[in-house]
Amino acid sequence: MKKKQPKAFQPVCVYDAMGFIRQLWLAVEQEGEVVRLLVSDTTKFELVSREIMDGQLGQKGSNTRYIISDHEPARIADAFRTRALQHGATPEAIRLLGQMVPLTKEDVNTMAEKLKGKGNAAALKAAAKATPVNAAKATKEVTKNNRAGNVDGLAKARAVREETGAALRAKKIKALKNKKEIEARDGTFRRQMLEDLLASKTVGEFYDKSPEDGKSKYDASCVRFGEEKGYVELA
Repeated sequence: MKKKQPKAFQPVCVYDAMGFIRQLWLAVEQEGEVVRLLVSDTTKFELVSREIMDGQLGQKGSNTRYIISDHEPARIADAFRTRALQHGATPEAIRLLGQMVPLTKEDVNTMAEKLKGKGNAAALKAAAKATPVNAAKATKEVTKNNRAGNVDGLAKARAVREETGAALRAKKIKALKNKKEIEARDGTFRRQMLEDLLASKTVGEFYDKSPEDGKSKYDASCVRFGEEKGYVELA
């Protein structure tokens, strides 16, 4: 039986409407309701990947968390390639970047080596197998890869994500602040998200409190935001 391929997706630049910094990311690939982003980490500087739900992505002025920008995706992809060569990139980020710009084998090895001290070296080297390594071939394959992706690579990455997601859901949440200390306006997504985060005992319970509109589902980035801003800690 033929495997179902991810639906066609046109890469776009996006930014997090909830973030304090208007940082541009790249939405590269969609599989079902999941959209995969390329993100330049602002603390460690390497290139990483992130997942959001399709319903969380919208045009400026819409009631969605991630807003589509009018910046040119190809230019941002080139900038990301430069950053990845300087600071490294995770295996999934390398795979996604390979769909946007041609990557040579040397590029991939450099990105993996730069990140070797920050992650699993074996996993980083394995990323080369799922990434185009011939510049001429990569240019021809960009459109095809945007539509289909690497089926085996997607399956392996999905298994890791599911395991990590289950472990994260089980973590307990310890509130460090109370509702009155929330620095966000009433009626905003951020305010409701932080109230639900402080009122939850586990990450799984927090996820289950996601708004019913289907466009603002709580995810790991919400938990990280709460941790970074000192609202909660995980145990």
